[in-house]
Amino acid sequence: MDTRSGGLEPGDTEGTVNKSPSTHELLNEATLWLQYSRGVTSMLADLLHESDEVDCGQLALALEAVAAMTLIGTQHLNEAHAQAHWDGTMCGVG
Repeated sequence: MDTRSGGLEPGDTEGTVNKSPSTHELLNEATLWLQYSRGVTSMLADLLHESDEVDCGQLALALEAVAAMTLIGTQHLNEAHAQAHWDGTMCGVG
């Protein structure tokens, strides 16, 4: 799965084939994925507090989804950081 879509969905023809997302786009994507992850984590915590019984298989799947969303968000964040550093180095800053 290519997580560097720059906000484009599969099938979109906007942009060029090798266009890399900007630092701003990467940070926005990272923020969205990490907010999704936080929201699902909060919902799971609420459900666990209210439930009498836990389906461990379903809980494991949900936790794997949280881990995947967090991973994508941190990958975007790391890429944005590297890109910002590279851009600063290329401009003689840093």
